[in-house]
Amino acid sequence: MEFPVVHKDLLDALERQFPDRSPNPSDTDRQIWMKVGNVQVIRFLRSKFEEQNENVLETQVTTDV
Repeated sequence: MEFPVVHKDLLDALERQFPDRSPNPSDTDRQIWMKVGNVQVIRFLRSKFEEQNENVLETQVTTDV
């Protein structure tokens, strides 16, 4: 099953909305785990984005030769 295209604009917006930073000392355990989950999803999407863009470049190079 092919993963949907991940757009850079979406990734940038999500990274601004859910930044990858250390938790506040006042955060509850639940808040910390929620933030960790947010960041994990963004990291996953970032890796898919990079994978999709590598594949695009490889395809262009192969077809151009």
